Amino acid sequence: MKKKKKTGWIIALIIVAALVGFGVMNARKMASTVSEMISSYTVERGNVSVTISGSGKLAAAGTAEVEIPSGVAVSEIFAETGDTVSEGDVLAALDADSLQDRLSELSSELSSLDQKLANRSTTNTIKTMVGGRIKVITAGENEAVADAMRESGYLALLSTDGYMKLTITSDVELALNDKVTVVWGDEEAEGTVSGATADGYVILLSDQKAPYLGTAQVLGEDDEILGEGTLEINAPYTVMGTEGVIKSVSYSVGDKASASSTLFKLSSEVETVSYQQTKAEREETAAELLKVMNYLNDPNVYAPVDGSVQEVKVSEGEAAASTAQGSTTADDVTAFVLSSGGAVKMEITVDELDILSIAVGQSAKVTLDAFSNRTFEATVTHISHVGESSGSITVYPVEIELASGEGLLEGMSGTVAITSASVENVLLVPLTAINEDASGSYVNLLSDTDEVMVVYIETGLSDGTYAEVTSGLSEGDRVQDNPKTTSDFSAMFQQGNGSSNGGN
Repeated sequence: MKKKKKTGWIIALIIVAALVGFGVMNARKMASTVSEMISSYTVERGNVSVTISGSGKLAAAGTAEVEIPSGVAVSEIFAETGDTVSEGDVLAALDADSLQDRLSELSSELSSLDQKLANRSTTNTIKTMVGGRIKVITAGENEAVADAMRESGYLALLSTDGYMKLTITSDVELALNDKVTVVWGDEEAEGTVSGATADGYVILLSDQKAPYLGTAQVLGEDDEILGEGTLEINAPYTVMGTEGVIKSVSYSVGDKASASSTLFKLSSEVETVSYQQTKAEREETAAELLKVMNYLNDPNVYAPVDGSVQEVKVSEGEAAASTAQGSTTADDVTAFVLSSGGAVKMEITVDELDILSIAVGQSAKVTLDAFSNRTFEATVTHISHVGESSGSITVYPVEIELASGEGLLEGMSGTVAITSASVENVLLVPLTAINEDASGSYVNLLSDTDEVMVVYIETGLSDGTYAEVTSGLSEGDRVQDNPKTTSDFSAMFQQGNGSSNGGN
């Protein structure tokens, strides 16, 4: 019985010793792991840059529209969407009968326009369409009408109802139609109260003598000054012109002119607006007729540039309609749209937090999915100032252009990295070595014997991995680097405790 009890104690002691030994080994293992997790970094010089990235698809540098005369049918199409073409390649052939019909139509239109031009509509005078007293004349003899218009905005100014008006500020009580005296310089005239304003009155007087934009006073009974203001035309009419040189002026300031009176005579005839419009229409029609005649000699439509066919907008056997979308003139219709200049453009969107860091001319690098091992040099060429909503933020389209598009195709997907800021040969520390408290950013500086001293630093540019140190450290300093966070330590300890429990 005593032997069994002694054996039990021995077994218990062995188990306790084993547990203690396991705990010591586990603690040593934990300490070794912690030591490995806390490392140091020697401050060195290097370069750091900040990039703004976005993704997009390649597009052509430009487009070229190939037009044909409206009303002309296409007999055969030789190029399809997606085809690569060279300058001079035949894209389509036009129907000869429809070309001849269009030529006849244009010839008839040209004859009609020539008849209109033969009944030349010109003028060598400038008239007033309404009657009134002339208060201002801005143009004189031998002066270009356009010069007078640019300087004053009109050639003459008329008063059409016989009245000038004067608006005054006054706290004297006046009634409608009360008579007052209006005085300017050495002249005066009787005025009439024609209305009230928020803080005064409007006075009307004859336009016979009162000077336009002259300063005048309004006097009441006993020559009491009621107020002061600027003389204006009550019902003004402006006489205007566009072209020609003034030969003579038929009236003077203060004269009365009736409706349709000639105020200015011009030294040469001036084409009317309708005549100018007819002449412009005639020139367009003649150019279109010549184009159709050239197509009759050679009915083929050629590619004007090297590129690829982006869109075919006509069909075989159908006449091109002048109302087709993309028509640039009344008599031309876009038949083909070609992409030109190579697939060298890409558009990305940049959010409002980064857009101010980007400028036209900044360098960029493009990585394409189809060429994962190559980087293409590019430049920012356009930044839109009109933003677009994207969730809770605003984004702005940014266009970049690759330096070369050789071997690249439209629609290829890629990523753009724009360098927004960079510094070179500066002191760098990893972000994992930087700590923060209420006093600012600091690092744990290590001595030769690994003693720790807290040093506060100032930082500059950061790329998300390293930060520029502008003060507080010197090249060669060693700082404590903590690549793992407190939560990592906690997780490790929990994992270690779990293993011990499992072993028990």
